[in-house]
Amino acid sequence: MVQICVTSGVISPIDLDATAVSQTQIDLSWHDNSSDESSFHIERSADGSTGWTEIGTVAANAITYSDSALVSGTTHYYRARAYRGSDGQYSAYSNVDGATTPVAIIDRHIYLPLMLRVHP
Repeated sequence: MVQICVTSGVISPIDLDATAVSQTQIDLSWHDNSSDESSFHIERSADGSTGWTEIGTVAANAITYSDSALVSGTTHYYRARAYRGSDGQYSAYSNVDGATTPVAIIDRHIYLPLMLRVHP
């Protein structure tokens, strides 16, 4: 007798969206398509294709992540994948999306002395 064991993969998150919400923070959101993930792993890259680094994890069923303490005026790219702890399996990656933190505008005023001359 032959037994066949079929395992289903972890379904990846979709529609990842990165939005700069301040000069130092980018918020991420996505749709959770998996019903059996243990967590989501978030990765960041400076160019969107190489140098990916895991920057955080969130619990199962989470659909947001905030990346803070960023440098003003920089672009960051993100991707996420689901992880199922029961068998140590990862999903494929989500789409890649990027955002640029706004440049800090420094309000500088120059105050010059004003000299008035009275004419008779």
